[in-house]
Order: sequence, then C-alpha cells, then structure tokens
Amino acid sequence: MQIIKKDGRLEDFNIDKVEDAAYKALVGVSNKHADDIAEKIAESVEDTLEALGLPRISFDVVHNLVEFALMDYDKSAAKHYICYRKDRQNVRDGYDSLMASLPSKANNFQ
Repeated sequence: MQIIKKDGRLEDFNIDKVEDAAYKALVGVSNKHADDIAEKIAESVEDTLEALGLPRISFDVVHNLVEFALMDYDKSAAKHYICYRKDRQNVRDGYDSLMASLPSKANNFQ
C-alpha cells in the first residue's frame, strides 16, 4: 500500500512512522506506557488500512486513524497530536503565503 503525500508523491506505508508519531504524542503528555500503546496504535492503523484494501491512501486518512486510536487510549495524547498537526499546518500555510508574496526569480532579472 502506498501513501499519497501532501505534495502528491507516493511513499510506501511505513508502520514505524505511525508508531513514532503515536509514541511522540504519548511521551508529550508523559504517558508511562507510551512504548506499548504506540505499538498497539500502529498495528491498529495498519489493520484498518489493510481492511480497506486500497492500493493508495491519503496521508490525511492515516493521520486521522492515528488520532482516533489515540483517543481510545489517551485523550490528552490525542489532543497533543491534534495540536501538533494544526501547528505544522499553520507553519506550512505561513511559508506558502510568504513564498507567494515574494517576486519570482524571473521578475528579479527584468
């Protein structure tokens, strides 16, 4: 199965990335069972994706599955994960706005 990245590139699904994201959210709220829970979340996400049977799936779907699984185990970790995703989106949006406001290189040479 492949993941459709934000920029449209395809990347093979990597359960380690899912586990790492869940682990960071759990550690971010000092969950003492972060290792075990992150592993369970990653397996749950992988099982759900396999059950869908789709050859390609958007990164947003994977993020949402991680979020829902975190809610089942640790609501504060889920909130931490949601806030992190929102912050990253704000950074990307700010960067995109900045780049759009700059004159292109082609205009600098006229």
